[in-house]
Amino acid sequence: MNFENGYKPEFQMPHVWADGGLTKREYFAGLAMQGILSNSELFNGLVESNDGNAMDVVAVAAANQADAMLAELEKTA
Repeated sequence: MNFENGYKPEFQMPHVWADGGLTKREYFAGLAMQGILSNSELFNGLVESNDGNAMDVVAVAAANQADAMLAELEKTA
């Protein structure tokens, strides 16, 4: 997937990344991951339905949510 808007550095955090910031995709994925991990019912449901390593499942779900958000934003841009 190539979301034109999703890979531009948006949030300047030079102490975190040498390139100077998080992309929108990274930021949205981090927020999604935070939400998943803070909701035990959602977390357990994802892990049970995917039979995989819990952290891999959460990472994939968070990235998918970020991609869905970027796709929706592209529609309204």
